[in-house]
Amino acid sequence: MSDWDDYFDPSACVVCGRKDHLDPHHVFPKQKWPELKWEPDNIIPVCRKCHADHEVAYRRLPRAAVKPAERLATDDRMKAYLDRTYA
Repeated sequence: MSDWDDYFDPSACVVCGRKDHLDPHHVFPKQKWPELKWEPDNIIPVCRKCHADHEVAYRRLPRAAVKPAERLATDDRMKAYLDRTYA
């Protein structure tokens, strides 16, 4: 059991619906917003392919997939990050 188990309950990729090979994706990167690292609304399940497409190929994840994290955007910088990063 890892630390993720307390915060990350994957059922399916929020992008494609795949149910295997799921990774936790931080909507607000933990490097920029370390205080949100373990915030459940900041962590969404994505399959490895969709995660790689987003992280490496710079394909934007759908905005609907990150909807729960919108409540965490407490300032203009965070709101702008969501607008820039998620379609």
